[in-house]
Amino acid sequence: MSQSTEPRWQTMRTDESRIVETVLKEAGFRQVDAYRYNPGSIRVRVIDPRFANLSEEERADLVEPHLKRVPEDIRRKIIMLLAFAPGELEFQSQPTTTNWKYLFLNEEFENPSPSLL
Repeated sequence: MSQSTEPRWQTMRTDESRIVETVLKEAGFRQVDAYRYNPGSIRVRVIDPRFANLSEEERADLVEPHLKRVPEDIRRKIIMLLAFAPGELEFQSQPTTTNWKYLFLNEEFENPSPSLL
C-alpha cells in the first residue's frame, strides 16, 4: 500500500488553478500556488520578497493587475488571495500578531478545512 506525502491542497489543483499559477509566475512572482477549494472558489498563495514591509492592501495592489490576464470566469472564483514575504511563514521565538495571522492563514491554505459546498 502506497501513502502519498503530497499535501492535500496539491491534490486539489485543477486546470483553472494552474492557469492562475502560470499567469502570476510569468509576472515574476517567486512562488505561486493555487487550488480549487470547492466548486465555486479558488485559493491563491503568492510568496515573494517584494511583499516585505508592505500592507496587505499594497501586496494585493502588486498582484491584482496581473490577474487581469486570467480569464474572467476563473478570476471571479478567486476568493482567497494570500501574499506573503518568505520570512513571514517561519515560526519565530517572539512572534508578532501579524506573524501569527500569516501562520494561521497559511495553515488554512496548506490544510484546507472541509468546504460546506
